[in-house]
Amino acid sequence: MPTSDVADVPGGAEKVVTSVRLRRPDDWHVHLRDGAMLKSVVNYTARQFARAIVMPSLSPPITTAAAAKAYRERIVAALEPGLVFVPLMTCYLTDTIDASEVERGFAEGVFTACKLYPAHATTNSAHGVTDIRNIHSARLCTLCGEAEGLGHPDETVWGILCCSRFGGECR
Repeated sequence: MPTSDVADVPGGAEKVVTSVRLRRPDDWHVHLRDGAMLKSVVNYTARQFARAIVMPSLSPPITTAAAAKAYRERIVAALEPGLVFVPLMTCYLTDTIDASEVERGFAEGVFTACKLYPAHATTNSAHGVTDIRNIHSARLCTLCGEAEGLGHPDETVWGILCCSRFGGECR
């Protein structure tokens, strides 16, 4: 529980916040998997969280808007009646990802984010990126930078990983 000492506040303070109540927070990293596993875990997440960034590391991975839509439909179908939950879908970046498909997914409101898995680094990452140069394209850098919502792509985490490494300017 956060606390504050009024003596530490310049000019004093009339009221001090001593607690914060989160009614329905968001989960910014959840693995729901698929099939029987999805059905057994999604409701635990939905009871606690209003929304969640759903990781795309299925087998096969979620690499297209159509696959993300279908997965989102399976997630919603697995919810218990009465639960309100918004799965925020992500795109799994691969060595051969099509930047226009990523762009379409964002334009259609399907993708909320992209996820870069280094190949063979974790569960279901066999399709991950083997070398960041394999996914470098000016359009993909711009898309991923914009998805971060932090301004110009060169000023984002993506920009540091991708754009800056390959000559700076993404646009």
